[in-house]
Amino acid sequence: SVFLKVTEDQRIGFMVPKDKLLELHAKLSKSGILLKHYRNHSILSPKACLGELCSKCEQDALGDAIEISPMLNEKFKESFSALNIGMNGCETACVASATDDIHVVGNSKGYKLFIGGKISGEPKLAEHVVDGIPRPKIVEAISIMLDTYSQNKQENESLSDVIARLGMDLFKESIQKAGMSSNPPEEGGESPPAESSGA
Repeated sequence: SVFLKVTEDQRIGFMVPKDKLLELHAKLSKSGILLKHYRNHSILSPKACLGELCSKCEQDALGDAIEISPMLNEKFKESFSALNIGMNGCETACVASATDDIHVVGNSKGYKLFIGGKISGEPKLAEHVVDGIPRPKIVEAISIMLDTYSQNKQENESLSDVIARLGMDLFKESIQKAGMSSNPPEEGGESPPAESSGA
């Protein structure tokens, strides 16, 4: 028998006997479902809010998260062993992602991108990188951040560690080189918007 639960980070968890694992993996793979060990975050599948299913939505975070997941996995499947990405379709930010490695928030002008959050040790909010990213460019913007991280990280360094060692300018300059502005948030300051527990 298999025990199944939906986790708070929008995953479906299976608890299955070891001798049934390969059989389950084969069946899920045929359906296009990615499978990973619960302690391994190497699959870059952003968690997201309801997107266009919510009346407050300003960007379709859910649709965009689904669309960019295979692109990120194909490009970075060998690069990272632990990485968390969260996407929200409006400033309400129902999905708790302000302390994720990459935190994306939608508004009427596109997406805001924040990076370098963490929950281990001393928690830290992700820092602002760029505003007004159009939907078709969000996967490029995230890829630029991951490329910059991958090229500059030392062994076992998290994204937050790299930022602490080298600073945010490295990441802002990389996004500017791609033709995306790195203006500060409209409300001022570096912190992402507060998150709520409801839609």
